[in-house]
Amino acid sequence: MFDVSTWVNCEVVRAPSESCLFFNPNLRLLEIAKRRHKGVGMWHPRLFLSAIITAALYAAVEVPFASGAADNACTRRAVGEGLCPADPRGGGADKFCFLQTTRRWQLQREILISEVFRDRETAAYKGVGMGHTRLFLSVITTAVLYAAVEVPFASGAADNACTRRAVGEGLCPELFLIGFQKAGSTALWFYLTYEKGHLGLKYAQGLPADDNKEIHFFDVKYASGIEWYASMYGIRNATDEISMDATPDYTRVPQVPARIQKELIPDRCRFIVSIRDPVTRAYSWYKHIHAVYLQKDDYDAALQPFGYKADAAVEVPFASGAADNACTRRAVGEGLCPELFLIGFQKAGSTALWFYLTYEKGHLGLKYAQGLPADDNKEIHFFDAKYASGIEWYASMYGIRNATDEISMDATPDYTRVPQVPARIQKELIPDRCRFIVSIRDPVTRAYSWYKHIHAVFLQEDDYDSALQPFGYKFSLMVKYVVPQVLRCIESTTNANDVHGNCGYQSAYFHAPRVEIEETGLETKLLGLASSPFCDSLYGYILLHWFKYFNPQQFCVVVYEDLLDNFEGEVAFLKPCLSFYGKEVSIWPSEQLPKLNEQACESCDKLETFEPENFRELGADLHRNFFLTSNELVRSSLMIFYGRARPRRWEDAYDIPSPASES
Repeated sequence: MFDVSTWVNCEVVRAPSESCLFFNPNLRLLEIAKRRHKGVGMWHPRLFLSAIITAALYAAVEVPFASGAADNACTRRAVGEGLCPADPRGGGADKFCFLQTTRRWQLQREILISEVFRDRETAAYKGVGMGHTRLFLSVITTAVLYAAVEVPFASGAADNACTRRAVGEGLCPELFLIGFQKAGSTALWFYLTYEKGHLGLKYAQGLPADDNKEIHFFDVKYASGIEWYASMYGIRNATDEISMDATPDYTRVPQVPARIQKELIPDRCRFIVSIRDPVTRAYSWYKHIHAVYLQKDDYDAALQPFGYKADAAVEVPFASGAADNACTRRAVGEGLCPELFLIGFQKAGSTALWFYLTYEKGHLGLKYAQGLPADDNKEIHFFDAKYASGIEWYASMYGIRNATDEISMDATPDYTRVPQVPARIQKELIPDRCRFIVSIRDPVTRAYSWYKHIHAVFLQEDDYDSALQPFGYKFSLMVKYVVPQVLRCIESTTNANDVHGNCGYQSAYFHAPRVEIEETGLETKLLGLASSPFCDSLYGYILLHWFKYFNPQQFCVVVYEDLLDNFEGEVAFLKPCLSFYGKEVSIWPSEQLPKLNEQACESCDKLETFEPENFRELGADLHRNFFLTSNELVRSSLMIFYGRARPRRWEDAYDIPSPASES
């Protein structure tokens, strides 16, 4: 038999959960697939049958008469007589007459695989030779990629904005990510819309952030009408624009496919499906119910007869692969492990934010580490520096759990600097119960602030002194010589979500390079440590790394400059992380971000300072040539996941024009 997968050139994307994305050749997923996977089944017979339309027209010309065929208009194939479709199975032209019907996908799948794609050397369909297999297959290959464009409106489709596909009307989705829940669908959607932004897949606008992915029109909001649905994806500016509806719940509602078929042009629709081991998927959804939905009466009533209580976190068995420890047991009388984290970034207001949440908002009851030096009450550094101490030690540092709803917070901003941390948290804790607060800041001013912090606090340490000495301790020379090394590492990394692991300041990449500094005549040492001000400001790549382990909706991201300019409005972006634990923060109009951790840098005689204009020039160069992609990733994340219409552009402070795509 001819192996279909060898010519389709199909690809399969595997989500972190080992779920599978079946190929969709019409979108040429070879652009976004991670690896080749042969032997993929024909999960889209509609797509392949539409391809045969063109293929059959070509192939019929090449096939000689069937042995013993009747003498009729179809077998004569004479110019001027009727043009009959080719029938590879024999027995009448009607069996292959799907050429003129909109329901051509109804032909059985095995006809295509078993009869059409047989090896030409093993003989012939009822005496029909396949002397031109290469031509036949080359036509099919082209047809697979382009046939959908040629298909006319589906028979009986309503006249609406979706079927008209007119420029100036609503841009209806034709690409769907329909499942399955807890099988990597969110990660896959994020990859296609966010990491692969060049695909231009538009998502729903003007809705809460979580609805940008899951609009739920064809299951929950169908009564809103197709015109409403069309309006949610913006205006169609060109006929080839494409939007995607990623609602995995569609596979749960039997009425959905019929509704899509009725309201859209069926032959233009393509469906991406991610699947997973059904047992682990079922258990993962069960855990998701406990983590998110159990407070709703319907879910509580459904699970209660089976012996699960509303406060079900205690009842949930250990996460798959998680160790049996005080953190996963969550038992009253054992150590109170943190589930809320403030993970960064250094010099982006993290200390002020921690002080505000634990001290000024004491009613939240967020517990912090006890029995340690004062500075460790905030930054315990377990998952980066003290991991060898063991999880039981970590649990003991936050006191005893007195109630199941108690919550403690680990505020260690250095966690975003160490690539191993998210995997360790995922292993030791219950991942679905974790929430992460992140504060970001103009990466240039953050990098310089960290450089000043090194001079004020760390320069007396041998490692930092050795790292900065070859540059004459100057920030400008670090920019000149270190940044190109980091950029070279980034450009050599194929996938954006691997940049943090490959190019972070602790990366092995920086162990080997030695760079001679022309201005000082010295050779660099500890290049990785010298790169930390710049690597730690690549927020976009760092967030991508964390998103491999946790759902983006488990993060609450605030912008330092917006905390200063609009404290009340910006703190509101912390509410999803706090409300998950039943905590509500009340904000007074006069409140401001506390001013803490601002070292005056006394006796910093080696510190390089700048005139404002010179610093703006240096910063503009860094934004244009180094931080550009990371900044774009951050802004896209803030819009897609967290519902910010126009995130702050740090480049504006350096008079860098906004690209047309962001204006």
